[in-house]
Amino acid sequence: MRPPRLNPLFATVRSLKGVGPKVEGMLNKLVAPRHEGAYARVIDLLWHAPVSIIDRPVAPRVADARIGEIATLEVTVTEHRPGGGRRYAGPRAPYRVLVEDRSGAALELVYFNADANYLKRLLPVGSRRLVSGKLESYDGWLQMPH
Repeated sequence: MRPPRLNPLFATVRSLKGVGPKVEGMLNKLVAPRHEGAYARVIDLLWHAPVSIIDRPVAPRVADARIGEIATLEVTVTEHRPGGGRRYAGPRAPYRVLVEDRSGAALELVYFNADANYLKRLLPVGSRRLVSGKLESYDGWLQMPH
């Protein structure tokens, strides 16, 4: 018999603040024991620990970010460039959004198979946004492909 002070660990996840029926259903699929009638318990969440993290510190300027590493930048959207260009032609060309930071350093956000209307609503010209991704260099441009 377990000590009474351990009982909260064996309560259903529904007993946790913020866990309703929808989240409880997802947690039952994710961490519950694999037998009929099983349900997720608080202790099951403790054994389901993350295996890694991605550090996304905000870099103050594009110039401070390193090529090949994940960067999070605060930028202003300056221009939308629908597909096309020298090397790409046709409807499968990537959609590019030109952004710049406060110092004026430019960067392209590159979207493949993108919906132009969605990107124009998501990133209106003149808006300030935080963007995060792997910084790359292509054809003389700094890019962040998505």
